[in-house]
Amino acid sequence: MLAVLVTGSLAAAVVWRIAEHNAEDRQDALVDVAVGAVDGDANELVIAMSGTSALVGTDGSVSQEALDRFASDLSAAGLTRPVAWLVPNSGSNGTDSGATSGWEVRLAATAPVGGSADDPVETGAATGMDAGTAIPDGSAVANAADRARRTARPVITKVQSPDGTARLAVVKPVYRSLGNDPTNPQFVGVVMSADNPTQLSDRVGATVPTDVRFRISDHDSVLATSDPAPVGGVLAQAAVDGQMLVVHVQDARTVNHDISWFLLWIMAVIVAAAGVVGLRSARYDQERRRTNAMIGHTADLAQELATAVTADDVATVISEHLPSVFEADIASFGDIDDDDGVVRLHHGPGVDPAVESRLTELALADIPTLTESIAAGQTVLVRDAGDWRRALPTDVADQLLDAGARAAAVLPLEEPGGSVVATVGIIWWRPPEFDERTLSTLETVRELCEQSLARAALTDKVSVRASRLAELAEQLAGAHTVAQAAHAVTTLALGIVEANAASVGVSDTDLGMLTIHHGDTVPDQAQSTYVDVELSTPLAITDAATKGISVFCSDGAEYAERFPPTSRAFRSASLELGSGARAAVPLRTNDGVIGAIVFVWDEPLDFSNDIINELTTIAEITAQAVRRTQLTEAQVADARRSRALAELAQGLASRSETADIAGFLTESVLAPLGASYSVIGVLDGDRLIRRYSDGLVETGLKSLGEDYLISAVSNATPATDAARTGAPVFVASPQEAYVLYPEMSDVWNALGARSGAAVPVKDRSGRVVTVISVMWDRPATHRSEVLDALDTVAGMVGQTLERTGLVDELRRSVLRNQRLADFARLLADVRSVDELCSTVLGNAAAPVSAGAVDIALVGDDGNVAPLTPLGDVDGLDWSTPRLPLAAVGTRDEVAPLSAAAARSLRLGTMVTLDADAVATDMEAEQSAALLDAGIELIVYLPLIATDGAGLGVIALAWDGPQELTPTILAKLRTLSELCSQTLQRTRLREAEHRLVVSLQERVVHPVPEVSGLAIAERYLPAAEQVGMGGDWFEGIALDDHRYAVVIGDIAGHGINAVADMVELRAIIGALLRSDAPLEAVYPQVATLLHQGGRGLTATSCTAVFDAATDSVRYVSAGHLPPVLVGPDGTVELLEGGRLPLLGVPSSAVAPGTAAFPPGSMLALYTDGIVERRRESIDVSLDRLRHAMEATLNDNGLSPDVEVVADELLRRCLGDRPADDDVALVVVARRS
Repeated sequence: MLAVLVTGSLAAAVVWRIAEHNAEDRQDALVDVAVGAVDGDANELVIAMSGTSALVGTDGSVSQEALDRFASDLSAAGLTRPVAWLVPNSGSNGTDSGATSGWEVRLAATAPVGGSADDPVETGAATGMDAGTAIPDGSAVANAADRARRTARPVITKVQSPDGTARLAVVKPVYRSLGNDPTNPQFVGVVMSADNPTQLSDRVGATVPTDVRFRISDHDSVLATSDPAPVGGVLAQAAVDGQMLVVHVQDARTVNHDISWFLLWIMAVIVAAAGVVGLRSARYDQERRRTNAMIGHTADLAQELATAVTADDVATVISEHLPSVFEADIASFGDIDDDDGVVRLHHGPGVDPAVESRLTELALADIPTLTESIAAGQTVLVRDAGDWRRALPTDVADQLLDAGARAAAVLPLEEPGGSVVATVGIIWWRPPEFDERTLSTLETVRELCEQSLARAALTDKVSVRASRLAELAEQLAGAHTVAQAAHAVTTLALGIVEANAASVGVSDTDLGMLTIHHGDTVPDQAQSTYVDVELSTPLAITDAATKGISVFCSDGAEYAERFPPTSRAFRSASLELGSGARAAVPLRTNDGVIGAIVFVWDEPLDFSNDIINELTTIAEITAQAVRRTQLTEAQVADARRSRALAELAQGLASRSETADIAGFLTESVLAPLGASYSVIGVLDGDRLIRRYSDGLVETGLKSLGEDYLISAVSNATPATDAARTGAPVFVASPQEAYVLYPEMSDVWNALGARSGAAVPVKDRSGRVVTVISVMWDRPATHRSEVLDALDTVAGMVGQTLERTGLVDELRRSVLRNQRLADFARLLADVRSVDELCSTVLGNAAAPVSAGAVDIALVGDDGNVAPLTPLGDVDGLDWSTPRLPLAAVGTRDEVAPLSAAAARSLRLGTMVTLDADAVATDMEAEQSAALLDAGIELIVYLPLIATDGAGLGVIALAWDGPQELTPTILAKLRTLSELCSQTLQRTRLREAEHRLVVSLQERVVHPVPEVSGLAIAERYLPAAEQVGMGGDWFEGIALDDHRYAVVIGDIAGHGINAVADMVELRAIIGALLRSDAPLEAVYPQVATLLHQGGRGLTATSCTAVFDAATDSVRYVSAGHLPPVLVGPDGTVELLEGGRLPLLGVPSSAVAPGTAAFPPGSMLALYTDGIVERRRESIDVSLDRLRHAMEATLNDNGLSPDVEVVADELLRRCLGDRPADDDVALVVVARRS
């Protein structure tokens, strides 16, 4: 019976204990749940602080209005919390070192719970955060603010209430860019937000069952508690952002002991076994104490690790504090260096010298088993001597065993990416029991060490990023333009967020456009595609800029799904950016959203809170810099525009001459408008006559826009629309221009114009008399300001025209100036005296609005030289008598100068005759002819050489009244000077051409005939207008079976080119005749030219035909490849034996060799036969090869070489004039 009672009692106690143990396990799990709720609350506090840099105004201050708005935004987002703005006390040293003498709550704000004015504010929400509250140095908030300032990251802390309770809070540093002193630290203050009084308690209470009681404290004050508070249960420690918290949890639910009561019948057994139960209970208590001690030491280790800032700090904590957790003797931190293949061990103080000397650095290759297990993330336990020798080299293991080591554990430490970067080693002199508790604690220690090591790495990373952020802020502070600010952020911000490319977009809401500034790492196609895009375009950057909401796409597929490309160009550009993550963040200022910044990564990315905070901070300081530079640019533009308008007004006020006003306007209207090109259009009835600005003429628009020089007002152009409607016309983009004015698309494309405007100028009666048109090579922003400036310019011009009364004269002056410029360009293209005369007769009258013009050139005998007709000139009949202006008689006969013309030439000055002088000073027959023609004024312009010699006279006559104003006289002098210079130039060129032709005829001889070869040669000199070149060919008999043909081309034209050709031809011929090896000829020529200091550039090719071997050997010094035709009609280009241009030192190369049996043919030629402007040489050579093939098709496989030569010239040159000399030699092997 006694035995039954004892057994029953023991069974009841065991079941009772199991129920209690299960309750304890539930309480341990509830501790983790409570800690998770605290972590979630802390993370929510940090997230709520995003965007705080927008609180800072452009002057660096934070206003109550901005803080209230921020608090309201939090409330609207469901994150209602009190917010306060803290600044260091005036006793702070003012640096960013983080050391202060306390803080002050400068501003505070609390929004209603629901975001509405009707919702109540939670009682006590702002307690401890009231404006004006002094926060003493050393308090929790002051310490957190100092730490946030020092680390440039949010810090979790607490806010103490007078009743002893506390609330979780977060402080976040805020920075701004300072333009006046870029070296000054950018720190402004910190923003603090805290939980509402019962927020953390409610959050924890919502995550645990109703009957669970809890209390969370930091040793000093209670952060959260249930009602009622726990009186028993489990105590545990947890680290939240470095803050050690004590978590007390009691499960108040009743423990079920029903089974124990069923075992009462064995109470006798329980009584009998009371002694045994007591013993086991004592052992359990002992284990319990050991477990509590291990937990306490683990908590101390966790607290120390939480304060470690660097990896060295982590190593020190491990070596000093880890042994006490496991009652071990040594703990070491191992730093794995994969590059060097070693693990370096860091020991604490007092380590046995034998251990320290052998465990300082181990090669990974010497511990393969241990390395393999550690790399796999497995904890290695060393229990006996065999394990020691398997884990370590034998000598190291034996020495450690001799020193007293008996057991060890090696814990791998992994970084967040999963790779092992370090180890923790623990050594015991007395072997421990590796039971479940020890193994579980080892894993806990491993996790703590990994977290601390990752936090230390993150701290280093944060420090680097904070430095980069400060550098970015400094660069932005020094930016003076939007482009400079964009370049700074797209260059420096990449390292902060580890992105690969970035772009900044600035909005222009007037135009509905986003101007994008790309970083240097953005691919070229993306840069050219995304320049100025419409804000409605579906892109991440436009979405952020228009909606003011950040866009985060973890990879390219997500981006393509959210923002499908709308064109092929957008699709190609998007693909070029890759398949990585993309983020676009709005640029927000107090004035609203002014644009967005977009980042691109090569790889997919999960956007953590840290990355989002960094992106937000970058966007905030970028927005401030962009807005500041926008205001600066606007101020500079206003000042420049005002100054330019003042200069324009002053210039207009000082001008009364027609030409001065017209010329001045075309250039001076550019500055006030910041435009690239301008056109002044003068109305003449239903026509608009234009004058182009110099910049526009230089682009070549004159030839492209000839049809727009004079156009009907009914035409569709911006200028004619303005003239017709009397209202300004603004074209915002090329796309708009293409739709409204399709006929002008070529002009816009040629100029690269991006926007344009036209404004009418009206007289006093309101009639449009002139139209001012301008174009920009960029989108014109601030449309209203541009139109205002245009209206101002138009008013000033209208007043000037009204004042001078020169509207009609202005119209004529525009035409005359344009025609004078046209005449000057025509003279620049003149290449002969006859062409000069034709140009003068056809075009010299228009610049001065004369009715007739004549030119007389004086020969050596003093008489007028006859003119050679060059086709019709304005309908003139060359054989009819000319008006007796410059000379008497027909234009094609020798005639004397008229008296007035002779006097002008003799005096070297301008001579004028009015109608009375024509009647009295001229012979009767001459004056009668002129008066019958209605001539009222004649002006004689002498043509004088630079040495003072008279060359001829130009006579201009008017058949109506004509005032010789200073402007007309200046144009007449310009005509005289232009024609004199052109006449001297063309006469000199003609003399040189005759000399060159004479010289070249003496040195270019036909190739002599030779047995077994048929040879045809052709030489076509360049057009007279181009000048004779230096092409040549020569045939040289080397012996009775070898014959050489040389062809060459000297760069340039004229007598120098021919002289160089003669010298080079002689050198090559002498070397070939001296039996020099073919491969050595051209290198020797290059050496001789180099030694003689000759800087000529030439090409040449020599082909040696050998009848004995039926072959041809050839070398080419920069010359075009010969064309070989085989007996079967195959055509190929010989590319072998190539050397550099003559004049460039070179070494010998093996000659090219080709078979040349009977029926073969070879063509050597110079570049004049193939080269064409704007055509690649490969295309030209293909054309020559096809010409040879066509010649063979039309004339058989063995045509006469003369026929081949003529056909090649005809097919390659056609009827076009030769821009260069042409030399051609065709050699055929006779049967």
